[in-house]
Amino acid sequence: MDRVRNLPPVRSWADESQQLPTRPRVLIGKENNGLLRAGHKMVITGPSKAGKSWLALELACALATGGEWLGYGCKPGRVIYVNLELDPSSRPHRLNTVWSSLYGEQEEGRDNLLSVDLRGEHWALGELCPALANRIAELAGNGGENPQGYISAIIIDPFYKAFDGDENSAGDVEDAMSEMDGLAAVTGAAVVFVHHHAKGTAGARKSIDRGSGSGVFARDPDAILDVSPISIDESGLELIGANHPDLTDPKPWRVSLTLREFRDLGPIDVLWAFPVHVLASEEDGLSGCDVEGSNPLAEKSRAYSSKGWHLKNEAIGIALARCDTEKVTATAKKVYDRMDWTGLQIVGLETFKRWLKNPRCEFESRETIPGSWVVTPRAVSD
Repeated sequence: MDRVRNLPPVRSWADESQQLPTRPRVLIGKENNGLLRAGHKMVITGPSKAGKSWLALELACALATGGEWLGYGCKPGRVIYVNLELDPSSRPHRLNTVWSSLYGEQEEGRDNLLSVDLRGEHWALGELCPALANRIAELAGNGGENPQGYISAIIIDPFYKAFDGDENSAGDVEDAMSEMDGLAAVTGAAVVFVHHHAKGTAGARKSIDRGSGSGVFARDPDAILDVSPISIDESGLELIGANHPDLTDPKPWRVSLTLREFRDLGPIDVLWAFPVHVLASEEDGLSGCDVEGSNPLAEKSRAYSSKGWHLKNEAIGIALARCDTEKVTATAKKVYDRMDWTGLQIVGLETFKRWLKNPRCEFESRETIPGSWVVTPRAVSD
């Protein structure tokens, strides 16, 4: 025990309970329903193609304008986006794309959104965090003595570019978290960082453990937002497309929340449709779906079912064409009699008729004239 550090004051509950301290303000959400406070840390984890950097830019825009992010209102304030990965000339174009999509030509809030481009430069967190604190103090003025509250949030994207340790080392990751804690303490700003998933099937893990590396990533941040793809079949994607005709090729993702300061109200399902993420609707039917990899048996069954319907539709189409060639009325019985069952399990006529009632069947039995039912291609509803 060559060196003894001094502890902060030891407080009694009798004293503390007389006047509870003021908690940091909520930046994302409200006091009874929020995600992040000023001075706290949040990590956004996800695989490639999840649009993590786009989601981080959406957050930067929402914090600058006081807009919404993932359905939560944000307190307007200054935010610094620390770009460690994008080409310095590309980052403003990407930001412009996001801003224009969300806020059009709105001018309010533009002055609040600050960026610094560090691609190609080696900045370890031990250097980056003090440098950011100094620059924020300069921007705040007052001789650089009191930068508290000048910046609401600092977004570091991506984390690995500023991390020079071993992701699997608890000690190295703890040191990195301490650097960001120090930055938050000096500036009063929330620190948000973007982190990638571990290799393999991340969905098989709990959402809190999907980030690559040490378990410290799952224990230290005050808020963990994991973005993972939702397992869905082609018919589900078609339904989403029909519900959101204004979106181009929307893909469903689930944002799972692990929160220290707020109650967990459940995951948030979003649609990633370049260049932004939008909230999914109840009509999209995602609440009953799993994250990819979390239920491999169901995914295998879904894939088999999808392939099975492809074969069924193909066989029915051939049988229907045979009826036409033979110039016979294409009743369910006549089509059934001309089925080629290669690759399919042979079923009875009544089961075959039930196939024609299934929405995944491309054919149906319709009453063309009173009392006459024939098999035709399924009518497409408007």
